[in-house]
Amino acid sequence: MEKELTKVENGVVLVKTSWQSMVKLFDPINPPSELAKISTLEQAVKFDSPTLGAIQRTFGDEKVHSLLCLYIAAVVETLNLSRSMNGSQIEICANRIINKHKRLKLADIHVIVQKAMNGEYELYEGVSGAKIMKWFDEYFERRCEYFVQMNQSDHEYTKNHGGNGELMQALKEKLNESNLKVGKPVPKKKKQIPMTLEELKKEIDYNYKNEK
Repeated sequence: MEKELTKVENGVVLVKTSWQSMVKLFDPINPPSELAKISTLEQAVKFDSPTLGAIQRTFGDEKVHSLLCLYIAAVVETLNLSRSMNGSQIEICANRIINKHKRLKLADIHVIVQKAMNGEYELYEGVSGAKIMKWFDEYFERRCEYFVQMNQSDHEYTKNHGGNGELMQALKEKLNESNLKVGKPVPKKKKQIPMTLEELKKEIDYNYKNEK
C-alpha cells in the first residue's frame, strides 16, 4: 500500500498526500499557481506544507533526499554558471540540508530556490554546496527571528488587551459560572480598563477557592 502524508487536526484527518501528488505540487521549475505566489518568508510560514522531517518520517530518507536534489539541480541548471556542481556534490549538499534543517517546510525550500533562480544571492560566477548551505542557514536564522517577533507581538497584545478573543471569552464564561455557583451577585462594573489575562486567571482561582 502506498504511503501517504497525513495531516491531522483535533483527531480529525484533514488531508492525505501521496508522494506523486507532493512531487507534482512542489515542482521547482513549474510550480502550480498556489505555490508560485509564495515568494517571501512570511508567506512560506503561512503556507500549508510539510517539513523535511515529516517527509523523511513518512516516505523515507531516499525520497526526501531525491526531492532536495531536484531543487538543487534546478538551481544549478537555471543559473548555468561557469563553476557549477556535479551530481555527487548535489547529493552531499542535499544530505547536509536534511541533517541540519529538518524543520524547514517545502514552502521554505521553494522560496530559497526561487530567490536563487532570480539571482537574489551573490554567486560570483559560481555555485557550491557551501554557498547553498549559507542560503539555508541565513534563511533559517531569519525564520527564527520572525517567530521571535511574532511571539513578542502576541505577548504585547496579551499584555495590553488581555489575550486573544476566544481565550478571553472562555475564561470570562468560566468566571461567570463560578460567580453563579456560589450565589454571588453580579459584580459591580469596574473601571473601563481591559482585564489582563493574568488578572483574569487570578480572579478565577480566587472564586474557585472560595467555592470550597
